[in-house]
Amino acid sequence: MTGPQAEVAKELLAGYQMAMQASGGRLALKVLDDESKPEKAAQNIKLLAADPSMLAVSGIVGTPHAQASLPVALQYELPIVGIRSGAQSLRNGKEGVYHLRATFEDELDKVAKMCKGGGLSKVAILYSNDSFGTSSRDHLVARLKELGLDATAAVAVERNGENLAQAAEKIAQAVTQTNAATGIALLLISKPMMQAATLLREKHKLIMPLFAMSFVATKGLTVSENPAFIGLGLVTAFPLPRSNPGKLATQYRTDALQAKQGDLIESLTAFEGYFYGSVIAESGFADCR
Repeated sequence: MTGPQAEVAKELLAGYQMAMQASGGRLALKVLDDESKPEKAAQNIKLLAADPSMLAVSGIVGTPHAQASLPVALQYELPIVGIRSGAQSLRNGKEGVYHLRATFEDELDKVAKMCKGGGLSKVAILYSNDSFGTSSRDHLVARLKELGLDATAAVAVERNGENLAQAAEKIAQAVTQTNAATGIALLLISKPMMQAATLLREKHKLIMPLFAMSFVATKGLTVSENPAFIGLGLVTAFPLPRSNPGKLATQYRTDALQAKQGDLIESLTAFEGYFYGSVIAESGFADCR
């Protein structure tokens, strides 16, 4: 709820709250702040496991945080339902862990195909300097190679974006030295991704395609009028809630308006929280009381 992922957490929480309200209040939420620190996330799981009224945990944000939390949850037999990470390393088949989103590998495969289909021959990569970023970089590089595309440069960015200006400078230098059709993949969390796109467009005057992953699709991005985001290739793990005709998205729009939070209709992140909350509410957990 605080730290660099605070915007993500607040929109996720709004989605959970709407789902719980739609369920008739059979379940209540208990919210603990990990301050975007993996070790604090693990401590929070232990605290929740000590609460006999706790039925499940949901909404862990980030691969490093999930990697720290899952062993603790499994040790105390506390079910995890819905993790905001698509890392393959978390999907080891352990009983009690229920993944509800596509893998990062699935998303990156789509990014590679978008690059190929768009006639690009080279892709530069800005990636988060953590377990999510390095594994995503390696997977994307491999998929690009399979499709005959070259990863022309890959530059690490600290998770919170401290060295972003220097990293963007390196990427700009790399892509301007080639005459080939080039794109840039931004494998970063929300705030650094938006800052990177702005730097590359405004400071470095780069007009080539930019690509990002689903977890950056907060309301701040989807309603932004920043011209740096025009044409951003965004792979989504969930349907766009503002336009999808499906039952859940339709109910989400209705609930958002009733909650006087119509602006969240634009947020894939809030819809993700709503989806997780709805799964929990309808899965029988409420009957465990």
